[in-house]
Amino acid sequence: MILRGSNLQCNPTSDQVVYVLPREDQPLVSLVDVLRELFALQEINNDASLHQHDDRERIQREINWLIEDTAGRLDNIIKNLIDPRQEKSVWITARGNIALGHRVNSPGQTTKIVSDLCDHVFSITPALNSEG
Repeated sequence: MILRGSNLQCNPTSDQVVYVLPREDQPLVSLVDVLRELFALQEINNDASLHQHDDRERIQREINWLIEDTAGRLDNIIKNLIDPRQEKSVWITARGNIALGHRVNSPGQTTKIVSDLCDHVFSITPALNSEG
């Protein structure tokens, strides 16, 4: 599938990148919200005034628990996004100024996308045969 009229800007280094984006029916909002939440918790955790509070040990335990919980949710969102068996994402590669969308539903298809990309990027690399 060729993505025409999309907002994806391709530059020469884009030929070396695989973009994984949620399908149209999969909201990106939850990922952004969880990233913001994790950033805010880390900012709170770095606040020096909390470390001077009388109840700092309890506060630190709670903040650590919240960070761990949020990081776990982020991990699950990313795993679901990049797991091709979930069919929740579109994988995009670029050739020149053309973006190519790939709907994948198996790990073998993702391996082929990456393999084709490597064949294109490293096309003049000499082949070395191992005789070991």
